[in-house]
Amino acid sequence: MDLKANVLSSLKVAVSHFIKDLEALPEEAVFVHHGGTSRSAADIAYETALVNDEMRAMIVGEAGPVWPEEEWTHAPESWKTKADVVAFFSESAGKLVALAESFKADEFEVIAKSEKSERTRFERFQFAAMHTMYHCAQLNYIQSMLGDGEMHWG
Repeated sequence: MDLKANVLSSLKVAVSHFIKDLEALPEEAVFVHHGGTSRSAADIAYETALVNDEMRAMIVGEAGPVWPEEEWTHAPESWKTKADVVAFFSESAGKLVALAESFKADEFEVIAKSEKSERTRFERFQFAAMHTMYHCAQLNYIQSMLGDGEMHWG
């Protein structure tokens, strides 16, 4: 499998799983901070989208998103529904997938520099896919705390 096919497969699977898990959460659970201190599903989706945007910016050599100064990212207060959360994440992920689709297979080995590191485009895309799956597992955990033991993407 070439690098482009690998990236597109990883990204599309991660994005699909994440969206299915977001959509499987009850509307009333998306903004809940379990135990009063945990991150909500909306917070998790917001951070995941910001990382997607940051990886996309690194890959094309642009400035990335402005990260909140606080310890953890929190979903914007303007988000009121699960649909707001799904739409924001979907837009971010869609831009990243479209960027991957725009490159030729040999362009994934080009170095994508940031202030802190040098990685290939392939590595940046793979990080975004891995990061999405990591947070997908957090959505699964929230589902299980709500009594939902089903794998919605299986």
